[in-house]
Amino acid sequence: MREDPPWTSARLVVADVEGNGHRPPSLVEAAVVPIVAGRIGEPASWLVRPPEAITWQATTPRSPSCPASTPSPPTSVHTSAMP
Repeated sequence: MREDPPWTSARLVVADVEGNGHRPPSLVEAAVVPIVAGRIGEPASWLVRPPEAITWQATTPRSPSCPASTPSPPTSVHTSAMP
């Protein structure tokens, strides 16, 4: 039986995108974080001005009982390219 290499041997990138709440949504933010040898690298994110305004639904928490939907303070925006 072949043994898979450990995940830490792979170079990974985690990506996240946010939309403006329209259907279909327009991109308003994109972010990436590299993971190399199991270590989290420096994140990079970009804000995009969508052609249509951000809806109130996109800025309202989905569920008060869900910590992931609690608004967080804005983070700094990095415009550098990934290494």
